[in-house]
Amino acid sequence: MTKRIIAGLLTIGILGGLAYYSGSLYSEKALAEEQMHLKAPIAQPLKEELWACGEDLVQMEKEKSEWEEYRQEAAAEADAVQADTEKEVYYLMEEEGYVNIYLEDRKTLYDETEIIMEALPEELKEEVRRGKRLSGKGELYDFLENYSS
Repeated sequence: MTKRIIAGLLTIGILGGLAYYSGSLYSEKALAEEQMHLKAPIAQPLKEELWACGEDLVQMEKEKSEWEEYRQEAAAEADAVQADTEKEVYYLMEEEGYVNIYLEDRKTLYDETEIIMEALPEELKEEVRRGKRLSGKGELYDFLENYSS
């Protein structure tokens, strides 16, 4: 009987030791150590990659601000050009049955067109005979686009 008690206690001791050992393998501390051990080989390259991405972001922000400045300058130039061209005045006048384009002085020929007077609506014919005024190239090009064949 003593042998059985000793065998039982020994079994309990062995099982307790195994339980303690297996518990220590999966303890939080052991898990943290194992994760650090596994992460170490990839941590440095990852840090370097993140650093490079940060530098790329800084460069992208710089390029973005430069692009925005360029866009604003281009828009300002376009506005200035549009303002200058809006100041230009053209006159449509009839000459030998065709519509010709004259500058603001009504004497300097800007361009000859192949637009036939007879092809225009009556109201527009009268305006051209009197000298139809167009403010800027935008209006001129609109007219040419609508009535050129």
